Amino acid sequence: MAQLNHILNLIKRLEKEEIDYFLITLRHEGSEKKADVFYKFENPESIRYVNETLDEMEEEDTKNGTVLIHSSRRKSPKKAPKKTPKKRASKKRKK
Repeated sequence: MAQLNHILNLIKRLEKEEIDYFLITLRHEGSEKKADVFYKFENPESIRYVNETLDEMEEEDTKNGTVLIHSSRRKSPKKAPKKTPKKRASKKRKK
């Protein structure tokens, strides 16, 4: 956790200043890769701003021939499966 002290101090300062934030830290520890996500959204518009910014970053990366943010980063809402009428179980006839 000592590695994240700088990040946690930054978060405390952002909260003290009442600033919304979305922060991703990436750590490479030996063969392990870890990502930590910290966020606080007081303003309901903040999540929209984050999404717009990520979309712009993705568009820019695509123009440059690289894609750093994959478009599946946000889960799209699943559509409800179409309901199919249930078939009635046929009764076996006695012979």
